[in-house]
Amino acid sequence: TGPAQITRVVPIHLVGNFESPVIRWMPVRVDFSDGPKFSLFDGAVAVDKDVPEGGGKQSLKFAYPRKGQKIHAVMRNLEKVDLGKATGIVLALKSSHDGTFIVAIEEKDGSRYNKTVELHAGDWKKLSLSLSEFTKADDTQDENDRLDAPQIKQVSVVDISTLSGGTDANE
Repeated sequence: TGPAQITRVVPIHLVGNFESPVIRWMPVRVDFSDGPKFSLFDGAVAVDKDVPEGGGKQSLKFAYPRKGQKIHAVMRNLEKVDLGKATGIVLALKSSHDGTFIVAIEEKDGSRYNKTVELHAGDWKKLSLSLSEFTKADDTQDENDRLDAPQIKQVSVVDISTLSGGTDANE
């Protein structure tokens, strides 16, 4: 007999692989030009055959115009999903333009945690983020100042590039 090797099993809860015709991610726009105004379903979302190397068969494509003082996002409600054992989030992002994006996680009590990600035009960026890598949003309060997996309510990917001047159309 030889030395034994113990492999740690990490449970995975798949919240979106875009292999089914049901899209559970919702497009959102926030217009800051005259006070914050929220619009839901303001952008085209569809499944697409463009996938990162080693990815699945389809991805989610979200197309929208980048215009000054407006941010666009896709968000996925996870309120009824048991994520109590989650330790992180794995996703791949791609943009048709260089840009600054935020992966945001909101807890059921409304506290928000963010991770800023820089994307380069046309390149897939694979992310494997531990929950501890997310920082509490400046304008939020949390009872323990920690992102708690059992309390996760939703995940969003937000394009904040227009806040720093980027105004081209994006996918």
